[in-house]
Amino acid sequence: MSALAYCSKCTNSDHRLTPIPHVDKSSPSGRHLRYFCYTCSAIHCTLPLRSFDDCPVSDELFQNNILDPRDARLTQHLTREDLDYWLRQLPHDKRPGDDELTYEMWQEAPAEMKDALYQVVNQVIQNGKMPTSWEGALTTLIPKKIGEEKS
Repeated sequence: MSALAYCSKCTNSDHRLTPIPHVDKSSPSGRHLRYFCYTCSAIHCTLPLRSFDDCPVSDELFQNNILDPRDARLTQHLTREDLDYWLRQLPHDKRPGDDELTYEMWQEAPAEMKDALYQVVNQVIQNGKMPTSWEGALTTLIPKKIGEEKS
């Protein structure tokens, strides 16, 4: 389910929407997904998607596909509301990194944990030095059976 999905009845977009299987004997495939909103208890066959916000970084910053790390627009202060907004935009069902923290865990974390993340992110912005543990990514290859690559 897309992170941009929302409930059209109550306009809930805080990711309290859950896919549920539905069996329809009159349909050729027999199964469909429906979506349950925990906020208003509505059940939907499809969910509308919010449009992406405009990128806050202007095109002129991407001259020659290079960002200047000294540009003030890239190092401006991040508000706690900004952090909360971007945490809500993170996709679901992604594997955690080395710290074993999923995006859902950050989204549901207590305020004290989000405060700690907020302080670290602002230190990175102010000092220009990122923790070395943030510089890598863990990629896991998932082998498929022969013939599955076409599905």
